[in-house]
Amino acid sequence: HNDQSKTHPPIQPPVSLLSADLANVDDRFHAMDLELDLAGAFHAATVRRIVERLPNYFERIPDQSILLSDTGEPAEGPADEALISGMRCGSGHWLAVHLPFGGHVTISLSTLSGSAWRAWWWDPRVGSKETFARGGRDHSGEFQAPDQQDWILWVRG
Repeated sequence: HNDQSKTHPPIQPPVSLLSADLANVDDRFHAMDLELDLAGAFHAATVRRIVERLPNYFERIPDQSILLSDTGEPAEGPADEALISGMRCGSGHWLAVHLPFGGHVTISLSTLSGSAWRAWWWDPRVGSKETFARGGRDHSGEFQAPDQQDWILWVRG
């Protein structure tokens, strides 16, 4: 490769992380190590650990049909960061919903096995969970996230 190549752009010198201007797209690309230290990267790793620890992990099925309320999915084009997504265990032991900005969600409980359910809110910012509701064999349930932050609703049958 040389500076006169017609098929490849010239090789750019590496950008120092200390001088990275995060408003400049080219610098953001070169500052990947810096981005790994941002809060969202930690949250993503925490969500991964939460999902991997779910019982029957290998039976999980992405399933938007469990969401009875608005999912934030646009009519056209790709979904953005506000997409509410759901998944469930194939054998009906649990279901989970990710609410990236909190809010209200109505879900179908018909895929759960058993006669009762118990629900937890997982906080991906710190990895903690707390039981907040229990219920009988209803066909649907309405849940309100604790705040407008990132939350995972986990319901076990």
